[in-house]
Amino acid sequence: MTAEGDEIRAKHVLVSTGITDELPDVPSVEELWGQRIFHCPYCHGNEVRNRRIAVIGGLNPGFTVRMVHLLRKWSPNITFFPNGLSLGETDLKQFAARGIEVNNKPVQQVAADPDSSEGLILRVDGEKIRFESCFVGPAFHPNHQLLIEVGCQHEDGWVQQSNGRTSQQNLWTAGNVTSSPDQVPQAMGAGAATAIAIDQAMLTAELSELV
Repeated sequence: MTAEGDEIRAKHVLVSTGITDELPDVPSVEELWGQRIFHCPYCHGNEVRNRRIAVIGGLNPGFTVRMVHLLRKWSPNITFFPNGLSLGETDLKQFAARGIEVNNKPVQQVAADPDSSEGLILRVDGEKIRFESCFVGPAFHPNHQLLIEVGCQHEDGWVQQSNGRTSQQNLWTAGNVTSSPDQVPQAMGAGAATAIAIDQAMLTAELSELV
């Protein structure tokens, strides 16, 4: 059933509705997301090599802490703003051992640096601090409402699948809707693999009807 109320029938359905990134509640982060603010070191790490990097936390502790350490592989100049995220003693010791600065003052706003095509200015406890790059750790929310509504098995907030096949007959998935984090090539590969599995299932069903 479409949003317009039209009914479309199909033997198989592939759902690839992705995820929603919930960003830290800091003014202008959403506006700069994907332009000057990023979240994936594997996607953008080489682009920010040796730059002065800010990382803003607040929503996804495990992912964010790991991201900070990954970014250290590309730059020795990293400042981490937990921004409400709770850090343990082990976290602090590991950051210190790797030369990562932790600034516990609140980030009040992020703005594009008018003197730089990629830089930013963070307003931190009333002080303006310039950085050449910025990363945040979003919370990931799969857009799987359709799958949940029809009874697909799920665990720890994620719909379960095997080679794209869900627990509901002839209902398939690909990409971030059932796995995270995925890069675009991974999602494309999953889509191609699931499409092949669907085609094989359709052929098997067709052959079984012949005898």
